[in-house]
Amino acid sequence: MSTTLVNILVRRRPGKSLTRLCLPCFRKLVSYKHTTPCFVTTPIFYVNAGPHIGHLYTVLLADAHARWNRLSGRNVLLSTGTDEHGLKIQQAASRSERSPPDYCDEVSQQFKVLFQSANIQYDDFIRTTQDRHRRAVQRFWEQLESNGHIYRGSYEGWYSVSDEAFLTSEEVKDLTTPDGSTAKIYVWLDALINYLTVAGYPDNLTTWPPTSQIIGKDILKFHAVYWPAFLMASDLSPPTRLLCHSHWLVDGRKMSKSLGNVVDPSDRMERYSVDGLRYFLLKEGTPHSDGNYTDRKVTETINSGLVNTLGNLLHRCTSTSINHAQVFPPLDPQAMDTHFSAEEIHMYSTLKTLPDSVDEHYQTLTIYKALDQLISVLHQANAMFDHHKPWQLAKQMDQSEHLNTVLHVAMETLRTCGILMQPVIPNMADQLLTKLGIGTDRRTIDSIYEDFVKDKAVKLGTDTSVLLKRVK
Repeated sequence: MSTTLVNILVRRRPGKSLTRLCLPCFRKLVSYKHTTPCFVTTPIFYVNAGPHIGHLYTVLLADAHARWNRLSGRNVLLSTGTDEHGLKIQQAASRSERSPPDYCDEVSQQFKVLFQSANIQYDDFIRTTQDRHRRAVQRFWEQLESNGHIYRGSYEGWYSVSDEAFLTSEEVKDLTTPDGSTAKIYVWLDALINYLTVAGYPDNLTTWPPTSQIIGKDILKFHAVYWPAFLMASDLSPPTRLLCHSHWLVDGRKMSKSLGNVVDPSDRMERYSVDGLRYFLLKEGTPHSDGNYTDRKVTETINSGLVNTLGNLLHRCTSTSINHAQVFPPLDPQAMDTHFSAEEIHMYSTLKTLPDSVDEHYQTLTIYKALDQLISVLHQANAMFDHHKPWQLAKQMDQSEHLNTVLHVAMETLRTCGILMQPVIPNMADQLLTKLGIGTDRRTIDSIYEDFVKDKAVKLGTDTSVLLKRVK
């Protein structure tokens, strides 16, 4: 995906001896419209305990990745769900004095409600206790057996219930020995087959293999070693790629119930808003190193990026004291040539390159880099606004062209960044784009390359509420 700058921006010379300004004209050589389907998966989460902020982070990464691909025109399937088999789930049900089915129903619903509350656009929520999954596991086992990969034998080793994995003697500490008298399907084989179940296996396997499997670092071995081996043994293609991320600490310490520092994401969404928490986790979380959660950091990150930068710019350029007509005005090239610096013109011209710049970050889950870049552009637009002092221009009748160009540049920056931030803050982006008068059919990646405002100003939306109140 690339853009080509077909007209070179003419820089202003000393003395401003410039006859005409050639604004950048971009021609999309490769459209963002894709025909290749996109199959995105999250792990299925154990129901031995309720969801915490780490679970939400994994699903947010998948959701933002999937939303970006939808905006790019791709047909996307996003799946998530719960794993309801295994000894530690049986033990958790016993501790709660509930039957395993009732316990699984209750906790699985907690995950489903959380993901819906967090505005996760999943297409399938799978549970490993569903009949469709049982059929898929049975058929997969039969395929492995017919291919000669199932045989009777004996194995002796230590089994970790908490990890659902065999350990070496060097890794063993104080464990409970499982009863190996009855042969059972390994819980990880059962769990991994969920991706096949979602794709329609065995009756109608359509979208395969997964294009992006998003996992935490603690289950990398099972997805990078066991899962491809299982698939190839069954004559199926392995996933196209695994995207592995790190974990979240709380005040520098690992989350655990014993320490009492498990962060409840539902509580934090009420405190910071859904989009506020989504923004923080995707802005501060990185794939390569553990993130550190503190409520103070959440407050500072939201206020800095969403309130002081994004929300502030929208409020300033749509205020009635500056924008009397309440419109998104067209660009006046002559006014830009006369009043704007070369740096400001360059900033405006590079708005059309932002989709390509952030595409890689959305695709590789370095979403924090995309947000860093977009917030930097919004900072520059705020600085431009301060430099031109539109509150003074609004009082001068002969400065309307200058004022309208300032408003146009600020709003075009908001339009571009708002479209590109939809995967992270969908509610706020919708509110912002609606305020700018941008219809829902003009919010794809391709629409950034179109001239939204040409010769005639576009009327702004009537909503006067702020995007997000300052978090205290």
